[in-house]
Amino acid sequence: MFGSVWSWAGNYRKTVTNIGVHPTLIHIRTLELCEEVKYWCTEPVELSFLEQAARIHHRMVFIHPLKMGMVAFLASLQIAI
Repeated sequence: MFGSVWSWAGNYRKTVTNIGVHPTLIHIRTLELCEEVKYWCTEPVELSFLEQAARIHHRMVFIHPLKMGMVAFLASLQIAI
């Protein structure tokens, strides 16, 4: 049933889409976001928890790293936050 899913699951997209950054920039933009979030966790910032979560969600939608499954990915990200 899930045989064809596992071939692409968790891999960054390799095609240009109408949403998201160019595929060659996905890794870089994702790392930049992770560094920014680590900074928020270690340094005092004037962002509420809700604003931090909204910014992370917005940036991940903007980056749009996955070909399919962004809804499930973002839902799991929200649970993790």
